[in-house]
Amino acid sequence: MHWPLDLIVATLISWLLVTVACWLTQRLCGPLSPPGEEAQDIKKRMPEAE
Repeated sequence: MHWPLDLIVATLISWLLVTVACWLTQRLCGPLSPPGEEAQDIKKRMPEAE
């Protein structure tokens, strides 16, 4: 019964894939966070949404 090891390895592989995908996306498309002006606009709208 070695399923705990399988689970750990699968988690590490998933983490690695997500990390590489995010890095490639940022490298090719730019930052994933909104620009400064847009971020301020989002912050202004957040209390209204709640």
